Amino acid sequence: MASGNAGALGELGTMGLASPVFSPWMHVFGSVLANWRRQHTIKKKA
Repeated sequence: MASGNAGALGELGTMGLASPVFSPWMHVFGSVLANWRRQHTIKKKA
């Protein structure tokens, strides 16, 4: 969607580059961080 908007605005060379690069990175990093967090839970003292 962001790439489409950038293309419609005529800024595909500058604004259109961020979304295809950042979006996969965000999804991969978020999944890795969520899995790491699930495996390293904080143990509460009773």
